[in-house]
Amino acid sequence: MGGVATLSSKGQVTIPREIRDFMLLEKMDKLIFTALGKDLLLVKPVKKDFLAFGGSVTPKRRPENFDKVREEVLKKIGQSISKKT
Repeated sequence: MGGVATLSSKGQVTIPREIRDFMLLEKMDKLIFTALGKDLLLVKPVKKDFLAFGGSVTPKRRPENFDKVREEVLKKIGQSISKKT
């Protein structure tokens, strides 16, 4: 599988649709480029994990009191465990 793309005056390249579909790429996905030689380039999508969602949740209070958050989490865990026993 392959394709041909043109480098724009802004240095941008459109990845051919066939390649995007095969790699399951979506709008705004991040890619890692690794030069393996002067004429060989490896392109890999950045794996999506929970760190990718950083900043996507607005805290109830700013600045967030993380000691209080930890205390509330431990309290909920304790309540959950006590219900099971």
